[in-house]
Amino acid sequence: MNKLPLLLFALLTHLVACVHSDKSPLKQVTWTGSSHTYGDTFYSEGYKDTLINIAQVYVAHSISFDQNGDGILITRKEYNAPREYYKIFVPDSTRNIVFKLLQDTSVLNFKMPTYDPEKVPGRLYCGFNYLISYFENYSQEKNINYLPPDATPKLESLDLVFKSILDKPTIIGKTQVDTLTFDSILLAKVLYFNPGPPLRSKVKFTPPEIKGED
Repeated sequence: MNKLPLLLFALLTHLVACVHSDKSPLKQVTWTGSSHTYGDTFYSEGYKDTLINIAQVYVAHSISFDQNGDGILITRKEYNAPREYYKIFVPDSTRNIVFKLLQDTSVLNFKMPTYDPEKVPGRLYCGFNYLISYFENYSQEKNINYLPPDATPKLESLDLVFKSILDKPTIIGKTQVDTLTFDSILLAKVLYFNPGPPLRSKVKFTPPEIKGED
């Protein structure tokens, strides 16, 4: 009797068992898409009695899940609609992809690039800013702040994974989490990484000089 097929079968069975038994060291990950709105005004010493606007965080959507796949989805039906909170489940296959991409050095060491307006004139991005916050077993929290146009190929792939969860989430039901506490932590973190520049409420307009025809 040929023992080779039996040995191969046993080896494959062992490998499959190992893959399923290994638990991802990724304890928690949160992905948030946000932008800024400008509303409340205040006086700033830096502008000497000039009334300016302070940036306020607008969270469009957020996905957070743990190593077991239990998570929370924050979403809106449309722009400026109230935030809705759902309990979701993220399967092993998706969690493993997320963890693998987070280990890539081009993702792990990503830094938001800065642009010189004189060298990159006319650069305009109309979309959300994204923040990934995560921590593994016995490690400090790590944060990746990015805009999709600046993302490396692997970070772009990670962005697409989160957006696929957002588009077709496995919803368990309405979440029972304390949303006020959850929001305060989430908003503070997003605002820390993306404070938004203050804007002057008054802009001096200088009309163009139009010369008459000779």
